[in-house]
Amino acid sequence: MIVKIKLEHPKAKKPEIQHSTDAGADLYAARIVKKNIFSIWYGTGFKSQIPRGWYGKIVPRSSISKMGLTIANSPGTVDSNFRGEWQIRFNYTVKGFLLKLFTFGIVDKSYKVGDRVAQVIIDKKPEVEFRTAKRLTKTAREEKGFGSTNKK
Repeated sequence: MIVKIKLEHPKAKKPEIQHSTDAGADLYAARIVKKNIFSIWYGTGFKSQIPRGWYGKIVPRSSISKMGLTIANSPGTVDSNFRGEWQIRFNYTVKGFLLKLFTFGIVDKSYKVGDRVAQVIIDKKPEVEFRTAKRLTKTAREEKGFGSTNKK
């Protein structure tokens, strides 16, 4: 499959698959769109054309655990008909926020322009139809949720 990428910023890089066995392609920060004490927003500097019937799922890289950040809408979704710049917004975790606060912003563990900031997984869009029903089948789980399957 080919996903067309249009680079629109001098520091933009196309998504990059590091190893042939990797599910995700790394996304690079081309610019900082917005930054404040609560969040930082990166632009990738590119637009895309994902084939119809497919979509992109933006997920964190494992390095995020060292950054004091979390992707604001993780996972993010890039639909096949979206033609705008891909952007990733991060919120500071309590750890990241306190680190910035107590060091007066001297220590900021956010990503820099040029860093790999997230990854995208291209996946097939399932064909789904939601139908109303008068009854559903019974299961052992029934209406239990929010960690109800955890062993005690």
